[in-house]
Amino acid sequence: QQKENGWFYNNDFEKNDKPLTHTIAYAISGILEAGLCLKNNEFLDRAIKTADALIAQQEKNGSLAGRYKENWMAAVKWSCLTGDAQISDIWLKLYKLTKENRYLAAARKMNIFLKTTQDISTDDQNLRGSIKGSYPICGGYEPCACPSWDAKFFIDALISEEEVLCIS
Repeated sequence: QQKENGWFYNNDFEKNDKPLTHTIAYAISGILEAGLCLKNNEFLDRAIKTADALIAQQEKNGSLAGRYKENWMAAVKWSCLTGDAQISDIWLKLYKLTKENRYLAAARKMNIFLKTTQDISTDDQNLRGSIKGSYPICGGYEPCACPSWDAKFFIDALISEEEVLCIS
């Protein structure tokens, strides 16, 4: 199901021709974790191939497009913050595994971007600390919403970054 360039077929809830970074991250994570558990270098190489393709697509502000076509061209102008957080965490796992600085640099840049999207100034305790589904907020993934799993994946990425920086 993986092309030579790292893109996966049949990798979305609805739009397999332009999957979300959220579902791309699920695929990478599953392959990476399977490779680690099974000590299977082919799985690790396949996870790395896709993670590297995404580093090449990272925007100057640290984000990724919310969806990609099979040539890794952005399919939308908004970012899926869930996918951004998941991919940051994947890059940090790859840094721990390979010690290649490009993974740490990409993840830190992504986390800085994600911090700019987090609402930490509102008095509304139901929204304080939340991460939106999309950036801008009315983008195509969970538009105008703050799903709980976005904050969960962002916390995962921040914990991984902290662990890496304490070890380094």
